[in-house]
Amino acid sequence: MASWGNLANWLSGDSRSRELRDTRQAWAEVEALWRASPLVDGLSDVVLDYMREGMRRTDRLPALPILIALADATEDILRAEDIQAAEATWTAIDNDVEVASNFRQMLVRRKRWAANFEQMTGIARTRFLDAYDGLFRSLPEAGFGAWRETEDAFGVPLIELLESPADAIHHLVLFPYDDDTMRLGLFLRLREQLATNMLVASGFRPDDNIHERADRLVPPQAQKGKSPSELARMYLAGTPLLSVLELPVPFHIPEEARFEHCHIVGGTGHGKTQLMQRMIHADLAAAQRERRSVVVIDSQGDLINKLVRLALFDPDAPDSLADRLVLIDPADIEFPAALNLFDAHLERLQGYRAVDRERVLNGVIELYEVFFGAMLGAELTQKQGVIFRYLARLMVTIPGATIHTLMRLMEDGKPFKPHMEKLEGSARYFFETEFFHPSFAATKKQILKRLWGVLSTPAFERMFAQEANKLDLFEAMNDGKIILVSTAKDLLKSDGSALLGRFFITMLAQAALERSTIPAEDRTPTFVYVDEAQEYFDDSIETILNQARKYRVGLTLAHQTLDQLSPRLRSAIHSNTSLKCVGGVSAKDARALADELHTTSDFIESMKRRRGRSEFAVWLKQMTPQAIRLSVPLGFLERQPLLTEEALEEVLDANRERYCGTLDDVLGLDLDPSIAPASPEVSAEQTRPLREERPREELPEEPPYTPEPRASAPRPSPAPRELGKGGSQHRYVQHLVKGLAEERGFRAVIEEAVEGGQIDVALYRDDLSIACEISVTSTPQYEAQNLAKCSQGRFSRVFAIAADAKRLKAIETAAKARLSDEEMGCIDFLTPEHVAAALDAFAGPSEEASVVRGYRVKVSRTIVGADEARDRRSAIARVISQSMRGMPTDG
Repeated sequence: MASWGNLANWLSGDSRSRELRDTRQAWAEVEALWRASPLVDGLSDVVLDYMREGMRRTDRLPALPILIALADATEDILRAEDIQAAEATWTAIDNDVEVASNFRQMLVRRKRWAANFEQMTGIARTRFLDAYDGLFRSLPEAGFGAWRETEDAFGVPLIELLESPADAIHHLVLFPYDDDTMRLGLFLRLREQLATNMLVASGFRPDDNIHERADRLVPPQAQKGKSPSELARMYLAGTPLLSVLELPVPFHIPEEARFEHCHIVGGTGHGKTQLMQRMIHADLAAAQRERRSVVVIDSQGDLINKLVRLALFDPDAPDSLADRLVLIDPADIEFPAALNLFDAHLERLQGYRAVDRERVLNGVIELYEVFFGAMLGAELTQKQGVIFRYLARLMVTIPGATIHTLMRLMEDGKPFKPHMEKLEGSARYFFETEFFHPSFAATKKQILKRLWGVLSTPAFERMFAQEANKLDLFEAMNDGKIILVSTAKDLLKSDGSALLGRFFITMLAQAALERSTIPAEDRTPTFVYVDEAQEYFDDSIETILNQARKYRVGLTLAHQTLDQLSPRLRSAIHSNTSLKCVGGVSAKDARALADELHTTSDFIESMKRRRGRSEFAVWLKQMTPQAIRLSVPLGFLERQPLLTEEALEEVLDANRERYCGTLDDVLGLDLDPSIAPASPEVSAEQTRPLREERPREELPEEPPYTPEPRASAPRPSPAPRELGKGGSQHRYVQHLVKGLAEERGFRAVIEEAVEGGQIDVALYRDDLSIACEISVTSTPQYEAQNLAKCSQGRFSRVFAIAADAKRLKAIETAAKARLSDEEMGCIDFLTPEHVAAALDAFAGPSEEASVVRGYRVKVSRTIVGADEARDRRSAIARVISQSMRGMPTDG
C-alpha cells in the first residue's frame, strides 16, 4: 500500500510536470512575439536613437569618448533586461525549481518588451535622456569638444573633474527609479545592485531590507571625507554607470597656468621624479613641434643622464633636438663648461632704451648680490652688502673679468682705478672715498678668504675662471634651447652643489628679467624643472617666481617633505604656485597641505604607488574645484628609444665645442698679471685715470659679441607627425585592442607591468594570455627588444601591431635577427584592421553564449561591413560622429 508521502510526491510531480509544460509553451509564445518585434534586430539602433536625441537636446556637444562610454553603458543596461537573443537551457530548468522560477520571471519581462516595444522603449528613453541631461550639465570644460591626447596629457577619471561630483552620482542613482519603471519592472537588476550599494554606503549589511532602512540611507552628498572616485565606487559599483564616471579624461595643464608655477611634494620612493620625467618628456616632444625652451636642474645626475640619452637628441633623426642641447656637467673634467659669472653679455644693453638698460643692469646687480650671499655661505652683512653692490657694477665693466679678477681686486684695488674712474654717480664716489678706507679692509679679507674656499673645489675653478661665459641664457631661452644642468652633488658635495644650482637660478632670473626688453609675443615659453628645490632657494624665491611669471618662465619645484622648507620659503611657494601635486607624504604633511589642495588629508594619504603606476593628489587653481587623483605610469622615460653610443658621443662632442673650454685652457691661465691697463703704474698723486686699457682683442677670448640673427618670421612648423609612446594614435590602437578583446571575453589591461617594463595591452581569458605591443613611431630595433621581453614565457601569444604594413615588415625583420624560430612562432604580426580577426581565431563561434540564471544569452556582435568596422564599438563611434555633424559645438 502506497504511503501518504508517495501520494504527495505523485501529486507534486503531476503539478511540476504541468508547470514545466506551461513554461515551454510560454517560452514558445514569447519567442514568437520577440521574433516579430524590432528586438530581433538587436539593441544598437535603440541605443543610437537615444543618443541622437540626447545630443539634439544639449546646448554643447560632449567629447566623443564620453558619448561612446554612455552608449556602451546604455546598451549594457538594456542587455540586462533579457531582451536580446536567448536560448533556454531545459536540463537546468527541468531539474532545479529555483532556476525554473528565474526563467519564468525572465519570460514575463521579455514578453512585456516584445509585446509593448514602443511603450517600453519610450519609458526607457525618458529615463536615459534624463540621465544624459544630468551628466551633460555637470561636465567640466574638459568634457566638451575634441580631446587632444598629446604627450602632455595625463588621464584623470571624469568624476574627479566634475564641479559637483556627489550631485552627479546622486542623479545617476535615481535614474532607474520612477513610477513607470517600478510598475513595469524595468531596470530590475540595476536597481538591485544600486540598492545593495546604498545599504553598504549607509553602513548596513548588503542583505538588509532596503525598505526597512529607507529613512536612514545616506545620500552621496552627506558622505564626509570621500573623494569623488571613492563616492562613485561606493554608489555605482557593479553597474555600467561606473565606467562612464571612471572614463579617463585627457587632463592638460593650460600653458598660461604653467607660468604660475608648479609645486611637487613626493615622499621617498613614491614617484616624484617619475612625475617630473613624464612632464619633461612631454615638453621635449612639444619642443620638436614648436618653439619652447626646457631647463632641468638636477643634483643627483641620474635624471640628466637619462634625458641626454633619449633618441629625441639623435642628430640624424627628423625634428632632432641635438642642435638645441646645452649640457652642463661638472663631472666632465676635461671639458669644463665655460661659465664666467662676470661676462653677463651686457653688450646688448647698448641697443636698449635708457630705462630698459637701467632696469636690466639693476636686476643684474641685485641678482649678483643674491649669488654673492650664497657664495659666502650666509646672508651678507651690511658692509658686505654695500661692497658687493658696487663691486658688481665694477666687475661687469672690466673686460675679461673672472673670479680671479675679483680676488685680485680684494687683495689690491689700485691697479683697477682706471675702471673705477669709468663708473658714474654714487658707484664712482664709493670707490673714490670708501673702498680703500681702512674700515673695509677686514670685509675684503673675509670675502677673499671665502673666494679661496670656493676655488678650493677644482670644478668651480675650471668653470668660473674661464674668461668667456659661453652660455648666454637670455639668448638660449629665447632660441628654445634644451638646457640640462647637473649640479653633481656626489662630486661637489652639498654646499658646492647648492652654490652651482643657485648660480644657474640666478642666471635664469636675470635672463627672465631681461625679457622685459622684448615684446611679449617674442618671449619663448620656458619651463624650468628643479628637483630637490630646497637646496637652491631661500626667502628670495618670491621675487624670482614673480619675475618668472611675468616673462613666460614657468618653474616646477620638487622636494620630499615640508620640513625641508623654512616657514617663509614654504609660505612663498604656497602662495606663488597654482599647480600642486602631492603623494606619498606623511600624515603631518598631508594635514598641512590639505587646505592648499582644497581636499582632505585622508584623500592625500590615499595616494598609493601601485603596480606600474603612482598616484598624486593634484589641484590646479581655477580649473579643479578640489584635488583630483592623477595616475602616473612608472618607468615611462626608461621605455623611450635611446641614442646609440656613437650618436651620444657625437652629441656630447658638439655640446663641448659650443659651451665648454678645455682643461688645458684652464691650467694655462696666468693668475699673476693684473687686468689693469698695460701702461705705466698709476701713482697715488695722479688725478686722471689711465684710459689706455688692454684691448679685448688681445685676450684669449671669443670674438666680440654678435647676437645670432633672430628670424623675423616664426620657425617653420615641421610637418605634423604622429606621437610615439602615449601619443594619440598609440592610445587609439591601445583602446581599440582593449575594446575588441573585451567583446570577445578577454580581460584587457593597458600598460600591464612586467619584469623589465610594461606591455602596451595584456589580454587574459581562461588559460590564454596575449601580450600586445604597438608601434607607431618607435624604431624596429626597439620593438624587437620589446618582443623579446614579451616572449620570455609569461604569455601564450604575442601580437606585434604596427600602424602600417611597411613598418610591420621592418619590425618582423628586426625580430627575426634577434629571436629564435621558437620565439618567432609565438608572435603574430598584425596591422590594426587585422586584430579583430586574430582575436576571433581564439574566440570560438561568432555567437558566444553565457549561462545566466538557467538560460543562455546569445551575445551577437553587430557587423557593419568589412570596409567599415568589425565591432559594435566602432559602429557606435561612427554613427555618433555622423550625428555630430551640424549639431551645436563648444565654440
